[in-house]
Amino acid sequence: MPFEITKPRQTYSLVKTQTQGALDRYNNSRDNARMQREAAKQVMMQRIYQLKSMMAVELTKELELHAINAANEFIKEAVNALNEGGRTPEEQAFMEQFVGEIAAQFRDIVPTIIHVGATNITQVASQNIEPPEGNRWLR
Repeated sequence: MPFEITKPRQTYSLVKTQTQGALDRYNNSRDNARMQREAAKQVMMQRIYQLKSMMAVELTKELELHAINAANEFIKEAVNALNEGGRTPEEQAFMEQFVGEIAAQFRDIVPTIIHVGATNITQVASQNIEPPEGNRWLR
């Protein structure tokens, strides 16, 4: 009489189905966790970029305020130097011409300095915060 295995085959199918279902649930939970981590990472990166842009605006504003204060101080010093007495008319004319030339140079160079500074601040603020692909240890 040949030996028949009917019951174990049914049991094997049942175990295989249950195991496959458990693996599917496990894989789905891993995928779900991976998606949640990625979403949290995206939210954090958006917040970091927002903070970087706010910091760039503040630094640009400080740069412009410093330029305004420097210009104000220069104008005060130039006016005080021009109003000092004890010069001959030739010396006074030379002093007025010298201060005028320095003021023109100052007027031309300060906006350029502000523009270059603001451009550098913007470039740093817009840099990617992701580590380079070669640095796998950072992940």
